Amino acid sequence: PEDPALHAAVFALAARGRGPLRAAALAFMPQVTDAPRLAEVVPLLADADPTVRAAAGQVLRRLDGRPHAAAIARLAAESTDAQVR
Repeated sequence: PEDPALHAAVFALAARGRGPLRAAALAFMPQVTDAPRLAEVVPLLADADPTVRAAAGQVLRRLDGRPHAAAIARLAAESTDAQVR
């Protein structure tokens, strides 16, 4: 649905929420976002919470994150976390 307030709330929760609620917000993102907003998801691939990392990866796969491949590769190259790489 075209609802900018809902989009903003889901992104805010995904970026700054706590615990499993962040991963739940990410799981909901494909329903409320478009590809240009995916740039905000890429940094969440390096989140400390493995559930958030997995959910961010799912969002990028479902919404075709290929345009962000360079940023994803850079993040993986800079990370010391084997799960991020």
